[in-house]
Amino acid sequence: MIERMKRITVFCQKEKALSVVLSLRDLGLVHIKDVVQKSEDSEKKERDKAIVLKVLGALESYVDKKNPLEAKELSEDDVLSTSSALVALMEEEQKTLDRERVLRSEADRIRGWGDFDPKEIKKLSEMGISLHFYTVTKKDLKALSEDPEVSFVLVKNENSSAIAVIGEALSKDYQLSEFVLPDKSLGELESEALLGEKRVEEIRGIFRSSTVYIPSLNAWLKSEEEAIILDKVNATVSDDEGISYITGYLPVSEEDAFRSWAKKNGVGYISDDPTEEENPPTKLNHKGFVRIIQPLFDMLGLVPGYREKDISRYFLIFMTLFFAMIIGDAGYGLLLVLVAVVMNVKSKKCSDMNALIYVFGGATVIWGAITGTWFGSETINNNVGFLRMLVIPGLTNFPEAFSMNSGNVQDNMMTLCFSIGTIHLSLACVICIIDKIKAKDLSFLADFGWMLNTNLLYLLVLYLVVNTQVPFTLIVVGIIIGFVLVCLFSEVTPGKPIGQGIKESLGGFFTNFIDTISCFSNVMSYIRLFAVGLASLAIAQSFNGMAAGLLSGFTLPFGILVLIIGHAVNLVMGFLSIVVHGVRLNIMEFSGQVGVEWSGYKYDPFKKKVVK
Repeated sequence: MIERMKRITVFCQKEKALSVVLSLRDLGLVHIKDVVQKSEDSEKKERDKAIVLKVLGALESYVDKKNPLEAKELSEDDVLSTSSALVALMEEEQKTLDRERVLRSEADRIRGWGDFDPKEIKKLSEMGISLHFYTVTKKDLKALSEDPEVSFVLVKNENSSAIAVIGEALSKDYQLSEFVLPDKSLGELESEALLGEKRVEEIRGIFRSSTVYIPSLNAWLKSEEEAIILDKVNATVSDDEGISYITGYLPVSEEDAFRSWAKKNGVGYISDDPTEEENPPTKLNHKGFVRIIQPLFDMLGLVPGYREKDISRYFLIFMTLFFAMIIGDAGYGLLLVLVAVVMNVKSKKCSDMNALIYVFGGATVIWGAITGTWFGSETINNNVGFLRMLVIPGLTNFPEAFSMNSGNVQDNMMTLCFSIGTIHLSLACVICIIDKIKAKDLSFLADFGWMLNTNLLYLLVLYLVVNTQVPFTLIVVGIIIGFVLVCLFSEVTPGKPIGQGIKESLGGFFTNFIDTISCFSNVMSYIRLFAVGLASLAIAQSFNGMAAGLLSGFTLPFGILVLIIGHAVNLVMGFLSIVVHGVRLNIMEFSGQVGVEWSGYKYDPFKKKVVK
């Protein structure tokens, strides 16, 4: 359920504002409203934080995971000075590397000309002997020899003939590129590059030795983040004629604890219900087993709005089913259960995420056993009698092994998917109907119309896709009745005259017509559960076929490697499919029908998170 919130305004004398804010943080119950995102103090701390984060990111790459250095504590005062020094070294390293690349490139450019001193050539120029260097072909050399205006000396470089033209540079008619003299000799360039290389190694050695400070840097970052939040909250405090005040939201269940705090600290406050225009934070209070869905909500960033319905239990039930059908393989389910066991043993407790993996993995094992799918192999199912007994022939992925017609089995699977979709969408309508009847909201008739249309369009889908015989007259009449209910009662809400509500409802005639057509596509969209599961099976069978010819003799290791990589890739693709398809069915089709837009933000009370 979504906990009710109270809007709390805390006020005190201006000179006591900071102590009250600190005490409020110690209480850790109030979600501060409209926290200032920037303040002079917080901006400075953000810049300091950015420096430490930059250093931490660099140091992580130098950690020797096999032989990590023993951690050393760095005082808070030394964190910034050390980090600044390391940032300076990072900049020096980058400049040195850039300079080294330039030097190496220049050395490679002149290498073919040998190790000569360009200063000597420049001295000749100062004496009036100007030299210009070119690489030439035999054809160029012949043409230059026949030109009486060109004086040159033939020299050799590593790759081809070269000349030194005495006096003026060659005219553009020869289309030869002049060799640009370097500022330094080849030896000097390579020597300087070598010094840069050594300096880079020295800097990297300092970074490696500085990894001992990583724990201190992480601890400082947590503390600094808390200080930044405190600065922002302080900046949020408003003043009016010597009175300071700050507003936030408090769960109704925590009112007694807040009252005790206010009385103990001599703080005044005003408590009120949020107005319709306000958007309080959402605090989900999951009871019992339903709480295991929260890690998934956190990963997907899903938070229902404060005034929206909590559909967590339905989300968990159908997400488990969708997960099982999309992954579709009992072998993969066993692997997930094994991962959950390892996590459980390692942490010595079963977290909500741990429990969720157990549920998803267990459901996948059950679905895979029903369809006879174990690592996409028909052989496993045929040779293990116990596993064969678990299969429902009408839903198996290997119909020939059970003397079933593949077309009939496919029709059964599609019918099952459409039925699941209809139940899912109808459940959304029922939730709305029950809530609206309790609220004496006549628009429940519109939801009844949607439920009627969903179920009748389901019959139409069965007729079009699996050739099921259906009563057309009943379908047409029912859809018309459902459409009329939607058009007449969708806007008839409490506090509004029925006539006005009907008038507003009729104004959405065209939109309701389009939505009715969409209702057909919503039911159809559940076919993805069958299609994606079938694709996963096909990929698993392909990899099994690739490995089959390698699972003997000296190629056995390669065959095993193909199986491991192939099934790992298939499982990862299955996880992506769950996000794309399984999650979509819950947050688009179902949530849309219920009216949940996931427009909320999480209740995050102002509290101290770092304990020193």
